[in-house]
Amino acid sequence: MSSETPSGDPQIAPSGEQPTLADVILENAKGPKKVAGDSGSVEQHSIKDLIDADKHLNAKKAGRKGFGALHFAQIVPDGTV
Repeated sequence: MSSETPSGDPQIAPSGEQPTLADVILENAKGPKKVAGDSGSVEQHSIKDLIDADKHLNAKKAGRKGFGALHFAQIVPDGTV
C-alpha cells in the first residue's frame, strides 16, 4: 500500500507487506531500465508494459462486478397468452 511522506513523495509499502502493482510501477520508474555489472545484467519490464498490466487487471476486476456484465431475460406479463 503506498502513501505519501510529509514532503509529498510517494512511499513504498513497508517491508512485510506485499507491494501492489502501483508500488512496483513507481519503484521501476525511479530506477534505471537496464543495469550491467561483472556478474551479469538485469533489465526491468518497461513502464508501458507494467501500466498495460495494471489496466488489464483493473478491467478484469471491474468485469467481475455484477453490474459489469449484461444479462438477458424474457419478460412475459401476466394474463397474456
